[in-house]
Amino acid sequence: MSSLIKKICGAAVLGMLVISPLNTPASDAGMQLVKEVCAAGAQTKSMSTTTSLELLSPFVKGDMIIDGDIVTRPAISMQGVLSGACTDIMGRSSRMSVPFYLIQTDTEYICYYQYGDQWKKVSAPIHTEELTQMMDPAAAMEALKVVKDAQIVSATDTEQVVKVVIDGTKLAGEISRQQALHQDTAQKPLTAKQQKDAVLEKQDMDRYLTGLPDVEYVMTVDTKTKQAVAVSLDLTPLGRHIANVALTQYAPSIKADQKEVIQCLIDSSTITVKSSSGNFDAVKDIAVPAQVLRAPEADVQKDTTIKAAQDAALKTVEKTAART
Repeated sequence: MSSLIKKICGAAVLGMLVISPLNTPASDAGMQLVKEVCAAGAQTKSMSTTTSLELLSPFVKGDMIIDGDIVTRPAISMQGVLSGACTDIMGRSSRMSVPFYLIQTDTEYICYYQYGDQWKKVSAPIHTEELTQMMDPAAAMEALKVVKDAQIVSATDTEQVVKVVIDGTKLAGEISRQQALHQDTAQKPLTAKQQKDAVLEKQDMDRYLTGLPDVEYVMTVDTKTKQAVAVSLDLTPLGRHIANVALTQYAPSIKADQKEVIQCLIDSSTITVKSSSGNFDAVKDIAVPAQVLRAPEADVQKDTTIKAAQDAALKTVEKTAART
């Protein structure tokens, strides 16, 4: 289920970054502005960026921040720090800070990260069609069809602010299309088990995509350069939709009182993402130090960095819910 959530939320965030409005006559000014933003972004070779995700609920407050530099030409690379903090209802807090590098090779993405004194790496294969859509302005323009509306809500001599609404139904259709394309372009034939897993994942995906809500974001644009310098995305409706679908699916195995607590948590929690960018085309090539390049491959299932973060979050929620 976590992989489905990543894909759905990832598609929403990708839409926040690359999709511009192209529909109603009332949105002509917003459409033209964001088309110019897309054109400027397509020519950008590097930037500095900070992206934060905030979760607020009655039981816990969590923050995650990625702060770093990105280079997109000739290949994607990034260096930065992933930091996070979590505070429960009793005021107890935990924090973590993880330096990292991300590089693109001909066949895969490799992420190097440090926890304590040790560097490790994880890798993921590159799917050509996904990379092409991310980097090709024409492909980004094709994604405009999922936008329901956009309005310029304010403008000064130095900046303009645009509010964009992504159509949830069309977004769901685009995610399904991308999923099918990903399976059709698989480099190796699927085994019988993989085929069965793919069918089950498709069924799960359809369940979560049915009734997908609209997604709204607000983008601040530099009037002179047409660069998007700030973006704010409200993922609360999307997060609640996903959580409610999951709750319905697993309801038979959940006690009534526990279900009530979970429903309260869903209804009162919010998720927001904010991003700011600058230093356009001023970031030089990112060089990964030799000692980092020698890092061993991490076992994601056993890695203490990832597992500790997951366990801490789960225990916080479980203990707090048990007291209610």
